[in-house]
Amino acid sequence: MNKPIRTHEHERAPPPAADSSNGHDQTDDSRQLMAALPERRVKVFELGMLEFQNMGAERDELRDEVAALKIEMSARQVELEAMRSRIADMESRVATAVLMRDQAVAERAIYEVLFISFQAQLRAFKIPAAPLVVANDEAAPEDIV
Repeated sequence: MNKPIRTHEHERAPPPAADSSNGHDQTDDSRQLMAALPERRVKVFELGMLEFQNMGAERDELRDEVAALKIEMSARQVELEAMRSRIADMESRVATAVLMRDQAVAERAIYEVLFISFQAQLRAFKIPAAPLVVANDEAAPEDIV
């Protein structure tokens, strides 16, 4: 016996097909049972079936909406992860720039200390701040040894 394949847990198997092995189908049995019911019960039954079908249609619409929302949510999650990755990259670049700036400031401080030390030594030995070599415009290039 073939069993119906279920795609979702909440879906039910389709109603059994008309059984042609005994010579009559199930709809004839249903019609005979409905004919035996009072008119009020038939209307209640029809309203119940109509409500059942309306609820089934609404369930199907909501299932489709949930599926669409899941797809949209997945897309948003991918977009969010891309944004987080981009932010992490930017933060890394900022951290690298800060480290480079700190390194440059440290190197400048070293040179500044070196020049201050050099200047202090010149003062200690009373060497004037004027240039020690003076250019002589009158001297010819061949006079230079």
